[in-house]
Amino acid sequence: MDPLSVFEDSVLMGIEPLVKKGIPEEWSKALYEEAAKHISIKMVKIRALLKLTTYKQDGVERIRKLLTHIQSMQGIPNTKISVYTIGAPRYRIEVVSPSYKEAEGALAQIESEARRLAKELGIEVFEIAREEVEKGG
Repeated sequence: MDPLSVFEDSVLMGIEPLVKKGIPEEWSKALYEEAAKHISIKMVKIRALLKLTTYKQDGVERIRKLLTHIQSMQGIPNTKISVYTIGAPRYRIEVVSPSYKEAEGALAQIESEARRLAKELGIEVFEIAREEVEKGG
């Protein structure tokens, strides 16, 4: 692992990578602050279009519960998940991550979990399709 990658990791995760390398905590804080000023991590963004339809009486609440669950799936490291309404029944899922591999993995995890929950909630139509991929920060 080269020295720059430790600083990049610290920009993403805080002082932990520096402390793990044996740098004292007070130095780690100072190094982290400087690294955060000078190092910007390129992020990738992938999107998926989600189509949800249910004919149940409380369908709006069921769909809201599913979308809220997707939005709250923040346990994936270095990844930001956002859900937007395009207009019922279409919704956009956006995943921002440092690499395509992590973003694709997060989207696959979101899809499987959302599909499982949609079935559990009785949502009749669950369709997901990938959209364009963007580079940038």
